[in-house]
This record gives sequence, structure tokens and C-alpha cells, in this order.
Amino acid sequence: MNKINFQCIIIGGGPAGARAAYELSKTQKDILIIDYRNKLGDKLCTGIIGINCVNEFGLDKDLIYHEANLAEIYSPDNNNYSLYSKDSKAMIINRVEYVQRLTDLAKKNGVEIYKNSRVQSIKINKNHVQLSYKLLNNIYNITSKTIIIASGLENKLLYDVNLKPLEKKHILNGSQIIIENHLKIKNTKVFLGSKYGPQGFGWTVPIKEKKLLIGVLTKGKSKEITKSFVKNLLNKYQVFDSNTVEIRTWGIPIKPIEKTYEECCGQLHEGKAKAQTAQELMRSRYSAFVKHKINYIGETHIPGTTDFDASEAEQWAKNSVWKGLEIVKTQAGEEGDNFGVVEFKALYSDAKEENHFIHHEIAKFKNQNDTWYYEDGQIVGHEPIKRAIPKVGRNEPCVCGSGKKYKKCCGK
Repeated sequence: MNKINFQCIIIGGGPAGARAAYELSKTQKDILIIDYRNKLGDKLCTGIIGINCVNEFGLDKDLIYHEANLAEIYSPDNNNYSLYSKDSKAMIINRVEYVQRLTDLAKKNGVEIYKNSRVQSIKINKNHVQLSYKLLNNIYNITSKTIIIASGLENKLLYDVNLKPLEKKHILNGSQIIIENHLKIKNTKVFLGSKYGPQGFGWTVPIKEKKLLIGVLTKGKSKEITKSFVKNLLNKYQVFDSNTVEIRTWGIPIKPIEKTYEECCGQLHEGKAKAQTAQELMRSRYSAFVKHKINYIGETHIPGTTDFDASEAEQWAKNSVWKGLEIVKTQAGEEGDNFGVVEFKALYSDAKEENHFIHHEIAKFKNQNDTWYYEDGQIVGHEPIKRAIPKVGRNEPCVCGSGKKYKKCCGK
């Protein structure tokens, strides 16, 4: 019977998850890696890692396909540019075997591994975290003191821990195949331009045993683009490849997930960190209104301020529904500066959300004794946003004509 209680559960057995498990296993016990795959680390990847990463974490030489000190860049007009370095800048490695080595080391230190197990949900309780996972159509529950989510784009789990998944616009589509290297390509090649990968690029990466990785990263349909890319390459080199190969696809994020309140402004509100720039202080002050942290608003006024009315600020904060913050522009206000200006718009409504407003301000900030303070501001406008249409019920058809309910469309 599988164990059910752990000190740390790591969701995802790729390079990050395997490395985390191995490092933790040096000093901790009762660690689990859980992954939906049977073969850990088997994912769309070129296997290219920077030399700094190799130097920091080490790498068995037999895992290296070859070192890279030359890359060829093809521009949209098909001009060829070579990037050459006397010293190797990267290594092309066997990713799957690399992960296997890490997990073998972790297992020797007592780490357990559950394969073919897909996590269904995460529930955070007061003293532990509960995970439900599916194995062979059966659901099992396990608990842990802590969890590490290292599962890439398993976005639905982020909701369970109060994180916001990436929007589709921040995820590109990647596809890659492995073919025989009939093209006799010796160096990594990168192909820019819409004909290779709209809003992305294409690549060829030679690996061992006369194999070649060909792939694209794009906003478009990556499988279809990859097929066309491969066909064009084979025609260019006058090579016919009759082998049917599997095109593998994967979503690739181009932006990190947003920080939680506790990781960001919460640190400033609790006095555990200081704003490093004028804009960071501006954002934390807006967040303080949202969270009704009025003391923080007062504390971040420049010393000697006499016209701050805490009760008025608290009434404004509590009687408003805060909709968002837009930074219009900034001037100075970086680390090392003595002053800064941040122009911003704070969007809010009354408590009933019937009247909507924009607080548009040009705010001045001053750095005193290595601490940023709000000095004063000029109000640009404070006009209500008038409704152009009657208020729509959340279950009524959306006014944009999409056919969806308002709450599922423009009312989100």
C-alpha cells in the first residue's frame, strides 16, 4: 500500500521537480515526487542548457550530445548570420536520462516516486495540504506539510493555491519531431520570420546517433507549421524522408505567473520589505486601499505630512470596489534616484457598483534615507464613467452580442 503522509510533495518529475527532490533529500525525509507520466522528464525540449547551469549543478559527460559554440541565425529574408564563441556557451544533453539520473539519486536518499498518477486537486488546510490524485481510474488522498508545483502548465492546480494561471495570450504553441539527420546539419540553426513560426521561430538541433530535432514555437497551429517547416527543409537540401514521425506538441509560457499578495505587496504592508522604486511604492499604496491597510498609507507619506486624514481614507477604501490600477508613465524613481513621478489611474466604483470612477493622478515620490515616500500629487481628473447602456443582469444575454451570458462574457 502506498504511503499517504509526507513532509513535502513535489508535483511534476521534470528537471525542476527532480532537482528539488534531490536537494531536499540531502537533509529531509518523507519526500514524494508525483507525475502523470510513466517516463519522467519525457517532454518536448531541445535539451539545450547554458554553460552557467552546467557549472553550477554539474553534469555527467556521457549525458552530453555535444557542446555548442556556434549558432546560425536565418533572418526572414533568408540571410544567414553566425554567432561564434571560442568557448562553449551551452550543452545539448539527453534530457530524459538527465532527469532519470537525478531521480535515481533522490531515490537513494529515500524519495518516493508515484508514476502514472495525475493530481486532481489541492486543498490547503490549517496544518497540512491534502492532494487527491488519480491512478488507474481510482482516486486516492495524500497529505503533506508542504508542496512544490513543478508541473509546468498544469494550470488548474494553480486555482487551488490561490494563484492565477497564465492567459492563453502568454502561452505559445511548440511542436517538435526527431528525424534522421540526412541533412548533415552540424550546428544549431534558428529560423526567424512568419513563414517558419508566426510570432515565434523555428529551429534545428543536431543530437547524437545522427538524429535531428526540428521544431517551431508559434502563436499559430504548431503541428501544421512544423510539417510545412520540415517539408521546406527537406526540399531545400534535396532529401526525401519517407519515415512517418510523431509530432509532439506542448504549451510554452512566455511570462511567469503573477505573484500572490503575500509574495508582493503583503511583504511591504507587514514591514518585511521596503519598496525599491517609486512605482513599487505606488502599487503597494493602491493595494493598501484594496486591503484597507490605512496605517500603511499614512506611514508611507513623507515625514512631516499634516494633511492626511486617516478616517477619510478608510471610508473611501471601504466604500469603494477597486477595479484595477493602470500605470500611465513614470519619470525617474528607480533605485539610486532621489525623486520619482508616477502617473496612474485607479479604477473603482461605489459599493453597489452602479457608478464607476477613475482616480487619475500625477504622484510625486521622494527617497529619504534609502526609503521611498509619497510626497504629494496632482489630480488630473475625477469624473464618473457614465453608463452608455442600462445595467445588465449577470444571467442575462451579454450586450456585446456574443450569445453568452453576461457573467461569462463582458461581466467577468
